[in-house]
Amino acid sequence: MYPESFDRPNTIIEPVDAKKVYPQVSPYDRTKIVAFHITNTVRKAGSIDDYLLYVESHYAGEIVYRKFDLSSFHTDRHGNILTFRIGREDKGYRESEETGVPVPLVVHVPNYTDGTTWQGIDDISEHVTLFDEINNRMSQIAHILDSHADPALAVPTGLLQDDGEGNSYFQVAVNKVFEVMGKDDILPEYITWNGQLDSAFKSVDNLIEFLLSTSEIPNVAIGMQDSGTSGNSGLAIKWRMNSLLAKINRKRQFFDSGLKQVFQVAQMLELDANPSAVDYELTIPVIKFKDGLPEDENEQANIMSIRTGGVQTLSRKTA
Repeated sequence: MYPESFDRPNTIIEPVDAKKVYPQVSPYDRTKIVAFHITNTVRKAGSIDDYLLYVESHYAGEIVYRKFDLSSFHTDRHGNILTFRIGREDKGYRESEETGVPVPLVVHVPNYTDGTTWQGIDDISEHVTLFDEINNRMSQIAHILDSHADPALAVPTGLLQDDGEGNSYFQVAVNKVFEVMGKDDILPEYITWNGQLDSAFKSVDNLIEFLLSTSEIPNVAIGMQDSGTSGNSGLAIKWRMNSLLAKINRKRQFFDSGLKQVFQVAQMLELDANPSAVDYELTIPVIKFKDGLPEDENEQANIMSIRTGGVQTLSRKTA
């Protein structure tokens, strides 16, 4: 074992896979979570269908560790398990650990909610119909292009040959030269049609533009407009991205509250584990977010020059 000076005890903050977390809500308030059950499935050694379910339950002030037997209940045609059956609990494995924190150590940061449940509402479901329509339109365009890549061929009467079973066929690789008697003779030609591709692509562009509009993503954010050298200053881009920045600010409100709670829980853990080594009081942090836009150095220099009245703010060596 290495000495403690090599790896001092500290608080670790890490994300948890939402697929493995099962919240337990209060029976009196469906929006309040009283416990988080984090699960992990492990196959038993030497077995194919038997598994073990390890459960880590986070309550206020306590963590409970449990283990259950699992067996396959429903599988697909390839043998992959879709549903498990939970069996008996291993009472000898059950352990508990006090945390010294009056809240669960797991913090849930949901998306916006309607106030009737703890679950957040996603931002994708409302656009599914647009995704389906764009996918359908692109599939139709691909079908037209594939059909035109290998079209049918119309040839004059008498050029088709019969095989041994009486089926007519035509060898394009062999019959590359045709004799034409006059201008009224029928020439071989490929059968194509007007697939209205221009209208189809215009429809796709309109659908994508409508999708970006409903999802509050401006075209300039993904490089669909003003991709040249003009009109792309930092301030110009920022003004054209007002809708996206407003959406980001709304999302920040959800994460601001959740991150503050995470840092408070981390402080309470340190204060409870080793209060003599902690030289600070429990504090609610102030989190500053950036908008994520690239900074225009020329624009920033002009702003600094205006604010300082043209006074030099950097040394020549630093500049």
